[in-house]
Amino acid sequence: MVHAERKCQKLKSGRICFSPESVIWIKREQIYHSLAKKKNRGNLKRAARVQGIKKPFQISLAQLRIHQEVCEERNDYFRQHGARYRKKHLLARAGKAKEEGREEAAVKILAIIKREQDRSFWRQLNYTCGKARTPPPTSVQVEGSNGTVIEHTTETTVNNAIWTDIHHKRFHLAEEAPVCQGQLRQDLGYNAVSETARAILDDTYMYPASFDQATKELCQECARIRKIVPKDSVRIKIMK
Repeated sequence: MVHAERKCQKLKSGRICFSPESVIWIKREQIYHSLAKKKNRGNLKRAARVQGIKKPFQISLAQLRIHQEVCEERNDYFRQHGARYRKKHLLARAGKAKEEGREEAAVKILAIIKREQDRSFWRQLNYTCGKARTPPPTSVQVEGSNGTVIEHTTETTVNNAIWTDIHHKRFHLAEEAPVCQGQLRQDLGYNAVSETARAILDDTYMYPASFDQATKELCQECARIRKIVPKDSVRIKIMK
C-alpha cells in the first residue's frame, strides 16, 4: 500500500508557486491546523520536529490561532509574489547543475523557467481579454435564390459568404428604413446638422404628400420634445 501511494499522482492546487521559502509556511500552517484538531499525535510530532516547532502539544489554542494567522498572512504574500521566489530557486538549481557538470539538467531547468514565463504571459493576456472566443466557422449556410439552402465549406467560399450574405446585409439593414429612401436623407445629411434638421426640430418643416407617415410622426415627436427642453440648456464646446 505504501508503494502504491508513492506511485499515485499527487494533484497540486498551484495557487502558491513552489519555493523553499513558501514550503516552510505552507507546512507550518498545515501543522498548526492539525494541532488545533489534535489529529494523529505521532505524525504531528515528527512533522513539527522537522519544521522546528518545539513542544507542539504544549501550545495553547489561543497561541495556535495566532500562529495560523501569521502563516496565512505569509501564504497570502507568497500567492502574490511566489513566482519571483520560484524563479530565484530554479536559477539557483540551474547554476548548481552547471557547476557540477550536469548540463542536461541545467537545460531542462531553464526550459521549465521559460515555459512557466510563457504560461504566465498568456494567462494574463487571456484574463485581460476576457473569456476564450469560439474558433472560426468551418462551414456556412446561406439562402439561395430559389429558397434553397447552400452550404459553403471551403475557406474562400466561407469568407465570401460571410461578408456578402451576412455582414453586408446586417450592417446595411438601416439603409432600408423609409427615412433613408427619399429626399429627406439628402436634406438631413450624415450628421443631421443641416437647415432641414433645424426646421424639423422647430416644427417648421413642410412634409411632402408622399412622406412616410410613421417617419413623419417620429419627426413631429422630436419637435415636441425639443420645445420642452429649454433653449441652450446644453452647452457643448469642443477643444483641440
